[in-house]
Amino acid sequence: MQAIGKQLNIDFSHSHPVLLGQHVKIKDIINAKRTTWKRTLAVEIVYEVENYQINCDLMLLFTEDSVATLENLLSFLAEDE
Repeated sequence: MQAIGKQLNIDFSHSHPVLLGQHVKIKDIINAKRTTWKRTLAVEIVYEVENYQINCDLMLLFTEDSVATLENLLSFLAEDE
């Protein structure tokens, strides 16, 4: 996250990982929080450890006040040259 922040010139704040759910669909977790979130960007990263029964989903949740900043910065990457 620190490297991404440097590339986008953003200081990310972060917290300790939190278990939002276990053996539930991600869609259900997001829908449960929908009433408290007006606008949130969710990025899912799936981890699996080969030859072991270890797998998990890492969700990066960007709050609504950071989404506008990210959209603005990403628009520069999407502009035609």
